[in-house]
Amino acid sequence: MPDEIKIPEIKIPEPTKPPAPVVKKPGFSKIKFFIYFIGVIIEILLFLRLIFKLTGADSTNNFINFIYAVTNPFVAPYGIFVFEPGTLIAMFVYALLAWGIAKIIIIAAGRKHDNQ
Repeated sequence: MPDEIKIPEIKIPEPTKPPAPVVKKPGFSKIKFFIYFIGVIIEILLFLRLIFKLTGADSTNNFINFIYAVTNPFVAPYGIFVFEPGTLIAMFVYALLAWGIAKIIIIAAGRKHDNQ
């Protein structure tokens, strides 16, 4: 009988300790989502206002009048301009504000990045 061929045994080392589970603090992602949601709603309303102003839409129309009435408080601090750059500035400021608040929440949650 020929000599038996011995196959070396390969041992896979076991990890010394399991990786630590990622612990997410509850509620912060929902708050961040809510802030972004409100920010997007404000941006959409301001964009509609800008389009209506640029196209010269009839302000006696109920829907257009509603959009102007809802967005007036957001544009009022930037209404020093004759034309509608105040709306563009307001859109930029409120988008930046929503992003900044969401980042503050991420920092308060003790996370380094959004995806943690």
